Amino acid sequence: MSNLAVQFKKGITSSQLKNFAILFMVIDHIGYEIVYYLYYLIDMQAQDAGQPTPAIASALLMTYDIMRVIGRIAFPLFSFMIVQGFIYTRNRKKYLMRLAIFALISEIPYDLMLIGTPFTLDYQNVFFTLSLGLLCIIILDHLINCLSKHTTKDIILLVIICAAITAGFSWFDHFIHGDYGWPGVLAIVILYFLRSKPVISMIAACALLSLCYGTFEVPCFIAVLFIFLYNGQKGHSRLSKYFFYAFYPAHLFLLWVIFEIMIRFWGY
Repeated sequence: MSNLAVQFKKGITSSQLKNFAILFMVIDHIGYEIVYYLYYLIDMQAQDAGQPTPAIASALLMTYDIMRVIGRIAFPLFSFMIVQGFIYTRNRKKYLMRLAIFALISEIPYDLMLIGTPFTLDYQNVFFTLSLGLLCIIILDHLINCLSKHTTKDIILLVIICAAITAGFSWFDHFIHGDYGWPGVLAIVILYFLRSKPVISMIAACALLSLCYGTFEVPCFIAVLFIFLYNGQKGHSRLSKYFFYAFYPAHLFLLWVIFEIMIRFWGY
């Protein structure tokens, strides 16, 4: 039996899920920052020369579309891993603090890559959405453990309070223009409440994202396949857990540097 067959037989670990999510994210960002610029450059040069769009530009545009489709898988997987981290981490406060710190660290390279300025209030990176989602489910879990009783009155009150807290955190992420906005926070809450049924929870979260963001987000359903193969084990990784946090701002900054170099050489 091949190594690939053995891997699928045993399933995908959380470390492997994280690697897949990072890979899909990087593909998405390269498509957004680099491939689309190359398409735009070649197309504009052709237009300036009064020529039709070259075949290579059309191929680049198709490549861009494919890379953005692949990128839609990343956020549902990251959201799922947030819930898994919430379940298995030894210290939820430290886990939340790490996310929040790297949300702040990532904001400058995120703004540079997105719109070319080191700071703007118009957009906030995905760590803000993930941090708010994590904080929300930490509070919800605490309330459920404290208030959950067997009387109808307590259950109704708990549902109302949980709905209000979820709405508040979702609205706040929308207010600060967090990446994925209120649907992103709500997707994490859905994954938390349905955590005992991971495949169903992912289907529900992807359905929400698709309804909110339209056909562009529909490819996120591919993430369901990865959760179906998830074996619930942590797995082994030679990389420090901080590598995965630091990789996000580092790759954003690198893509911005590459983009700026291309702009200097080719313009537009």
